Amino acid sequence: MPGEQKTIGIISTMDTKGEECAFLKNQIEKHGHKTLIIDVGVMGEPRIKTDITREEIAKAGGEELPDLQEAAKAGSDRAEATEVMIEGVEELLANAYKDGRLHAMVGLGGSTGSSIAIEAMRALPQEAPKLLLTTVADLQDVDDEDGIAVLQTPCDIMGLNSILKNTLSQAAGAIAGIMET
Repeated sequence: MPGEQKTIGIISTMDTKGEECAFLKNQIEKHGHKTLIIDVGVMGEPRIKTDITREEIAKAGGEELPDLQEAAKAGSDRAEATEVMIEGVEELLANAYKDGRLHAMVGLGGSTGSSIAIEAMRALPQEAPKLLLTTVADLQDVDDEDGIAVLQTPCDIMGLNSILKNTLSQAAGAIAGIMET
């Protein structure tokens, strides 16, 4: 409904995409909606304050974040940490949606971030608005049954520039527009 404030989740790796997520958060809030920042990063420190932390997500996935970090430093397969984060975020977001604390999702990422965001969005019902902003052109894992709209960025998500700011503003407008119909 127009004018009704909803909560839109922003999911990404806040250690590498924090600045971009902060910009997107600001743009979504200009449309009158609240945001829920969800960090699925594992290694670096988050660049912005998050609402659902990577520690919470790892724990919900059955591991402690320091254990995932140590395994990664020891040369563990990146896919192992990714699977833990997917399991954790699916559970947390499904519960947030069911409890009415989350109404829509926007994901930002390259290959790993997009993979995690896609799985997280699948935890929500098909009718929940979902938008993936990605650098990856070939997303074979996304199909019509997922209900995920995909917007490919014309540039990498590595620092704000005029092109990325415009793309993030368009993504905010798109998800807000979907929420308001």
